[in-house]
Amino acid sequence: MANSIEDQTIALAGVVKPLLLISRLAESEQIDILELEPCINAIFATNPGNTIDVYGTVDNLYEGLKLIAEDGLKKSDPVFVRHFLTVLQLESKVSKNNKLLGILATGIEKAKTQADYFEITHENVIANLADLYLNTISKLTPRILIKGDEQTLKNQKNVDIIRTLLLSAIRSAVLWRQNGGNKLKIAFGRKKYIETAKTLIRIN
Repeated sequence: MANSIEDQTIALAGVVKPLLLISRLAESEQIDILELEPCINAIFATNPGNTIDVYGTVDNLYEGLKLIAEDGLKKSDPVFVRHFLTVLQLESKVSKNNKLLGILATGIEKAKTQADYFEITHENVIANLADLYLNTISKLTPRILIKGDEQTLKNQKNVDIIRTLLLSAIRSAVLWRQNGGNKLKIAFGRKKYIETAKTLIRIN
């Protein structure tokens, strides 16, 4: 897989988008179920030909690319930034745990088979992916604690969506690292990510 800044930026946007959806949902904002499709497709794209194939099109990552283009996440909401950095930390632990990777791979294949019978955003598929996250990555530290509207977060369907989106964010973090991403590039390569994101969504 290529190690270009463009591929890294695309993968980072793939981390950002599901986290943005989580933020909206947690504050009781409505999200269109269709917005989940690229995030779930990213989980299922375990053997892509190239990075953008994981998400389908650049347009599917617009929100994530826009946030990166604005300031490289530097001035974003501190809670959001904390979630973002925690995802990168968890990815590092996941990628070093072969047993966990095997469990995740098996669970993802099971969910993919289920999606063949239902729509990819069917509640059964989402619940399956949510359970996979709950029984694997959620056991690791640091844990990602989502706060927001109490009633929204008591709804099991919303909880399942949030867990599925966290799994998608982790998957994109894996892709980012596979493309040469690392913490130093977040700290010192921010300008390149900003410029690339602007180019991808044509912001001058």
